[in-house]
Amino acid sequence: MTRTRFTWAVFLLASFTFAAVARGQSMSLIPKAEFGGYPYSFLDACNNMSQWPNVLSVTSDLGSFVADLNAGDDSSLSTCFSNMQEAGLELTIEAAAVQPGGCGGGVGCYNSLASTLTRMINLGAPAIRIRLQEPLTD
Repeated sequence: MTRTRFTWAVFLLASFTFAAVARGQSMSLIPKAEFGGYPYSFLDACNNMSQWPNVLSVTSDLGSFVADLNAGDDSSLSTCFSNMQEAGLELTIEAAAVQPGGCGGGVGCYNSLASTLTRMINLGAPAIRIRLQEPLTD
């Protein structure tokens, strides 16, 4: 086998192997969010994971907007976070970091999110990933 064929064979084998074990799908329920109201769609997904087993098997995180998560009551969020921990999911919080009127960048954005992050952690949130809200369109 030539070196080129060997390289391609290794590449293809690795691609299929990684695809079979990778969990990289992100489920963001923002299109159904209540935009500052109670996060029904996020909590529905979080508290009914048995209803989406195929998606869950390839999903690594679940989240919504900062305001929607803040609107959730402590008991519901705590139960949700327990379910997420059990399923091995991370929490994503979408923040308007670079948007006009958003939280700014770097330190300013962190400072505006600190109370939310502290609350989520205190309620048992899994690892948290902060995502930029529409960074290319705003």
